[in-house]
Amino acid sequence: IPTMIIYGTIVALISPLVSRLVVADRNVERRMQEISTISRISQAMRSSLDLDDLLSTIYTQVSHLLQVENFYIALRDSKEELLTYPLAIRDGTTQNWQPRPFMDRLTDRVIVRGLPILIPHDTPQALRTMGLPELENAPEAWLGVPILNPERTLGCLAVFHTEENRTFENHDLDILTTLAGQAAVAIENALLYEQTRNRARA
Repeated sequence: IPTMIIYGTIVALISPLVSRLVVADRNVERRMQEISTISRISQAMRSSLDLDDLLSTIYTQVSHLLQVENFYIALRDSKEELLTYPLAIRDGTTQNWQPRPFMDRLTDRVIVRGLPILIPHDTPQALRTMGLPELENAPEAWLGVPILNPERTLGCLAVFHTEENRTFENHDLDILTTLAGQAAVAIENALLYEQTRNRARA
């Protein structure tokens, strides 16, 4: 009996430590994967001036890193005061979202204020709390970060979940903010290249 008590005590003391070590190991592995993904995106962005290829690369890596099937990039057309959607994915399927005027919505607030918005769950309730209009087929969780350059906000990079049991955390916000920061320069270069090419055609 004393031996069993001692053994049980040792197991009880060691188990939490082992559990913490396993969690720490998983976190390190996940962090290494994140760094590797960010590095791949950086390399791809430096080598591409084609906007479509660039945005496709960003989506592929973001979807893998955050395990999302819903993603879009909204860019601000300052001359026309419109939002355009060069890439939008819902449930893994490419969407054709038309340009629209600026309104008081989540994406617009991210762009106008230049600050991220994280809604971990229950987006409809969060919209009511923020005084925003309800959305048809509102997602369960939503995360959007600004695409910033030193002078202005180029647009918004956003991901969302439609399943009730999926959420976003601050860690996801940190990852998306880092990616958006790296994407800003590449997107601006791609837009300038596209404008130059269009002028040359004209």
